[in-house]
Amino acid sequence: MALEDYKDIVATACRVTTMAQAFSPVFMLLEVVKEGHTHNVDSTPFVGGLVMCTLALKHGLIMNDPVMLQVNMFTIVLNIIYFAVFYFYTVNKVRHSYPMRHFHNHQQNKSDSYSLFHP
Repeated sequence: MALEDYKDIVATACRVTTMAQAFSPVFMLLEVVKEGHTHNVDSTPFVGGLVMCTLALKHGLIMNDPVMLQVNMFTIVLNIIYFAVFYFYTVNKVRHSYPMRHFHNHQQNKSDSYSLFHP
């Protein structure tokens, strides 16, 4: 039996395992949603996942492999959703965590560190 006979089995196994692996950031995002912010959560897995999926999609285009194209389009969409959720909680954390009026008070009264904490 030639290796060509196993092509469909290997393609299906790769498709299923890659798509399953693409759901791994869900657990990290559930914690972010539960906490309501991204404090101490690194964005590298989300950015890296998007970059890797884009490179794999380009590889699938070069190889003209429909299975790779399918899987990588799915994972790119999933990673864009992950990145959007991460960004949404990052924006809210930054916007609401430290009011700018405290920063301006501190800049005006550099000798008075007390004004940083008390308006």
